[in-house]
Amino acid sequence: MAHPFNKALNYLSSKKYDKALAIFKKLWKETPYKEIALNMDSAYRGLSDFDNALKYYLEANAPDLPYTDNTFSETYPKALNNLGLLAYTYENDVVACDLYAKALEVEPQYWDALWNYSQALGRRYCSNKYDRPALVWEMMEARFHRGDAGVTLKNKKKDLILWDYITKVDSIVVLTEQGFGDHLQFGRYLSVLEKFADKIWVQCADRAAVFYSKYNVCSDPLETDATHGVAFCNLARLCSDIPSGDWLKDKYVQKLPNGILDIGVTWSGNSAHGNDAYRSSKPGYFKQLSECGTLYTLNPTEVGTKGFIGLDSSGWDATIRELGKLDFVVCVDTSIAHLCGSLGMKCYCIMPLYDSDYRWGDSSMGTSNVWYDSVRVIRNNGSWEQAIKDCISLIKYENS
Repeated sequence: MAHPFNKALNYLSSKKYDKALAIFKKLWKETPYKEIALNMDSAYRGLSDFDNALKYYLEANAPDLPYTDNTFSETYPKALNNLGLLAYTYENDVVACDLYAKALEVEPQYWDALWNYSQALGRRYCSNKYDRPALVWEMMEARFHRGDAGVTLKNKKKDLILWDYITKVDSIVVLTEQGFGDHLQFGRYLSVLEKFADKIWVQCADRAAVFYSKYNVCSDPLETDATHGVAFCNLARLCSDIPSGDWLKDKYVQKLPNGILDIGVTWSGNSAHGNDAYRSSKPGYFKQLSECGTLYTLNPTEVGTKGFIGLDSSGWDATIRELGKLDFVVCVDTSIAHLCGSLGMKCYCIMPLYDSDYRWGDSSMGTSNVWYDSVRVIRNNGSWEQAIKDCISLIKYENS
């Protein structure tokens, strides 16, 4: 029979926070240890009970609380990391960075802490509060070292050389990683890469080939003559300035005004996304947008929802054509926002309830962001109802 602690960990990993917490509370009452406090704070955080999460994050880091092997330490890197995550939730990014730095002093190869550090520092950079982007992109390479949570590049070409960002080469392949949104965001750097390579290959799924019609595409580097490879998001290391975001504008034909606002919406993203519980919303909130115009849905999983007209989402090329029939898009933080920004199409992107992505900056940026001129950012203060109201107000102001 599984030990109660392991059973609670299984509940925690499957996001059954209430069940996990019930066991952890019992174990904590019997014999308090650092590991129990650490997992209790994670369960509370999963339940959005941030006050209790903070309480047990601090308990876990207390120097007089032992580990399960009855040893003690002045600092507990995992607790410091979790405190940093909580600070990030409240946009206290300077505090978060300090906590991650302290964790890394104790455990220099704590890759999760380094990744989280890069996110907090990245949000400061995207809020015009930090001016060393090269360090941000370098730190984000921690994503390749995070074990089960890490990023793995797909490459069967054993002699492919990782590019050094300096040497001019005959042929290079840009290696796919993470999601479509990242590929769209960093696709702007492909034009910079042209200065360093005579021939550029882009590894991508067939349905994404429409984005890279200027380049050669492949499913695996083994199919190419490339001698060197570079991870897609690492292209940001090519220059200190952010190139214009509308790098796909030639593929977009804007709808001519006809007195009727046709609005594309999507209220959900990939359910496997780490922050999907806070990122995705419900159609009921988005139906309120009908007071501004006719609503269409772009997400294939949303087609058939009452109150929304379904559009062809059979592929990215079809989606681009459909966007040309709309005046603008309202969406949660998913790849559609990046597609609109890359096309130069107006988009209102509503942030998650908590833990907004680094790239959109913090609340000091208002509705602006450093990546796309055509994307308005609707900051979510913990209420979808209010976020939609704020969005409607901005739509009416900008489209009256």
